Amino acid sequence: MDELKVDEAVKKYFKVIDFYKLEDGFEYTVDAEQVSQAFISLYYDIQGARALPRIKQSGRYYSLTVFPAQKERVSMLKPALLGASIAALLIYSYFLAGNSGASLFFSLPVLTLLALHETGRIIASKRWGLDGYSYMIPGIPAIVPFMGFITSPNAFPVNRDQQFDMGFISIVLALISFIPYLLIGNLIPLASISRPGITILSYLIGQYINFGNPLILGSMFAFTITFVNFLPTWQLDGGLMFDSVRNRSLGMDLLSVMLMSVMGFFIFALIIIFAQGSMGFANPLDAVTPLSRNRKKIYYALIIIMSVGFLFLAIF
Repeated sequence: MDELKVDEAVKKYFKVIDFYKLEDGFEYTVDAEQVSQAFISLYYDIQGARALPRIKQSGRYYSLTVFPAQKERVSMLKPALLGASIAALLIYSYFLAGNSGASLFFSLPVLTLLALHETGRIIASKRWGLDGYSYMIPGIPAIVPFMGFITSPNAFPVNRDQQFDMGFISIVLALISFIPYLLIGNLIPLASISRPGITILSYLIGQYINFGNPLILGSMFAFTITFVNFLPTWQLDGGLMFDSVRNRSLGMDLLSVMLMSVMGFFIFALIIIFAQGSMGFANPLDAVTPLSRNRKKIYYALIIIMSVGFLFLAIF
């Protein structure tokens, strides 16, 4: 970390009230008229000095700390987990469908979801210059084909808007990924690989929608994965979005774990419980600036969309 460049940049964008030398960085007591803009300018200005700033409210002023930036090491864990997730999905699909053709149709919506979800993560990373990526957690072949995504906790969004976008872009692309398969599912006469439900509603709608069509079944499972990923806990996309709206809470973590367990993602729920105790969270560097109002509205709209989809799955 270039200490001289950092000190000059801080004094360029902030009024320094006090200064402390830390073991691995600096701590300033600062003030500024436009704190959010000043912090963003500082963040980009000191990137070349291999430094990261953090800011939070401290009485009538702000506490600004600057510490060395840690570059994420290249790991083979991410592609290995991706390969295991795809393998588990394909094996599960084959056992479910009984033949390779139908299993491929079932897998297509989920494979498209995986591709677009990671595209969303790459878009967010390129847009904001973040190093963190999501880890795909593979399921158990022939039982649970895929369990969900966990975001690398060393991805530090600059502010709550960026934290929200990290989760939002991936969630929206995931939702878009399987909609075409739902729409064309009834247009392609494929043999059913499971029987529709026997409730009155499912019977009535089943006259128009072939719930046994592998494309439709695969789309419904893709939505299930997306719904789990939307839950407001830890490093899931939903957790990033919820934390940007309001700070995470134990109640939301418990609710998320309960819903995962009810939906058959019990092992993934256990991973969430144990992993968040040993790993950090992608907290925004700017803890002062609130989430923009438009993003809050988008989040509440997504809650309605996901809730309606979940009720549909529960009924049919």
